[in-house]
Amino acid sequence: MKHLLDIRPEDGTYVYSSSEAFEEESEYDFIRLNKWLEAFKFKIYGYEILEQKGREKPNFIKGYHASGHVSQNEIRWAIETIDPDVIIPVHTQNPEWFANNFYNTVLLKDGQTHTL
Repeated sequence: MKHLLDIRPEDGTYVYSSSEAFEEESEYDFIRLNKWLEAFKFKIYGYEILEQKGREKPNFIKGYHASGHVSQNEIRWAIETIDPDVIIPVHTQNPEWFANNFYNTVLLKDGQTHTL
């Protein structure tokens, strides 16, 4: 989130898909996060901020959590369905799989950038 000021998105979508905050400090983090997302006009899914007893508190919406782990067949299906112009694998142990299976894959090294 700290890079939003650098990239200045005009709008976007934010999906919160993790476990609920369990302590008061985490709730303040969500309220702060929500203010940033609203400032950049993001659509927000997975939580909402409610007024409770005179203060703001996050309310987490069930059904948005995912482990983030899928099979190669599921990744292939998603890529073929979405049909992206470019694929930049991140958070994977096997980025070469993408390059071997999709012509439009760009493999980046740590710190390297790619202009779209």
